[in-house]
Amino acid sequence: MGIGSLNAFGLHQYDNKTSFFQDGPAISEGIGYGIVLGVSAFFALLVVGLVWLDTRFGGTTYHSEEFNTAGRTIKSGLIAVDITSHWTWSSTMLQSTNQVFQYMSSSLRIPSNEHVV
Repeated sequence: MGIGSLNAFGLHQYDNKTSFFQDGPAISEGIGYGIVLGVSAFFALLVVGLVWLDTRFGGTTYHSEEFNTAGRTIKSGLIAVDITSHWTWSSTMLQSTNQVFQYMSSSLRIPSNEHVV
């Protein structure tokens, strides 16, 4: 885009700029990682604390079987079928997405007019 040409919003102060923060990042990379890891640690500790409170004062116990069945009483064979079907579905979606990306990206290449035989 050339200087002075119209952009989508008609705001020329952002023409040919790569950042809205005076050509520099708003925060450093270390601070960004600190924010992401800090918020993640906060929520992880919050969940651990809530589970501990529920176990301590609510008397509930958690097992892997309850996790797999969402606390319902379902036989293990049905759980195995369900897990297998979910893995099959997700791998099918992943493979079809890969195929679409591969063939669409190769078909969208526009050949140049140079050296056309």
